[in-house]
Amino acid sequence: MGFSSNVPSKTKLKDEEVRSKAIAMLARRSLTKKELKERLIKKGATAIQAVGIVEDFTRKGYIDEDSIIEDAIRLSRESKLIGRFKLRFELKKRGLGQEIIETRLSLAYPESDEYPVAMKFAERKVSSYSGISNEKRYRRLSAALNRRGFQADVIRKTLSDLDIDPFDD
Repeated sequence: MGFSSNVPSKTKLKDEEVRSKAIAMLARRSLTKKELKERLIKKGATAIQAVGIVEDFTRKGYIDEDSIIEDAIRLSRESKLIGRFKLRFELKKRGLGQEIIETRLSLAYPESDEYPVAMKFAERKVSSYSGISNEKRYRRLSAALNRRGFQADVIRKTLSDLDIDPFDD
């Protein structure tokens, strides 16, 4: 018995079709090797076809995981306003290696840069908490910063600098 995929033999895609689908996917969004492989298999490619195309596209420079990491870091700091912990989680989920993630984070988003990002998020968020007690405001903002992946010491400093104290009513 030979190798079989999850796709019935009558619907297997030709290599040209798989290549075309891969190009279309990459034209819409930058994908990691893992993401492209998974999406191709989901669209009907065999694992062998998907791996072959991913390797070929990587060699040709169509898949650039370094750029994906750099873009994710920039967006996380400037628009999404998330901390290093959540960013690390998102990049791992996309199939990027731990070592490259840590190297890029230490260069482009060091721990010392988390506080200004957390403060920017908190300043936007705190205006929606008017009219509620400081204790509730503290709990809600602390939880929101935590969900966004900021470290506990960054959260405490941010709340302290905004004069939000849970015992100040």
